Amino acid sequence: MDIEARGMELKEILESFKKELAEERSDRLNREGRILKQMDDHSSEIFGAIEKETSAREQISQGLQTRIETNEQLREQSQQELESKIQNEMSELKSMIEREKQERAMGDDEIIMALNRYTQQLQSSLSVISS
Repeated sequence: MDIEARGMELKEILESFKKELAEERSDRLNREGRILKQMDDHSSEIFGAIEKETSAREQISQGLQTRIETNEQLREQSQQELESKIQNEMSELKSMIEREKQERAMGDDEIIMALNRYTQQLQSSLSVISS
């Protein structure tokens, strides 16, 4: 009987180990399920945060691009206005220089005519004196 009792005892121990192993397996599967759910939840949160951040950065980028384009247009417009103003001032200066040239040429012509009259008068006077 000793062998039968020992066999029964070992059988009970084996059944106990099987039961504990099944419980441990069930607990492990439950823990794995909770861990996988937590990972899935965290993954969803992270992807949501990434999408939100990406959207915010795209909006900022578009806003900056719009500001850059606006500034470039304003700069181009200012440059054109400046070039037009410079062209107008250059035209005015050229016409002023041309008028000054004409006035000086007329003044020079008047001086030459006055000198010619003076020379003729002097020659007339010399010829009257020498005659």
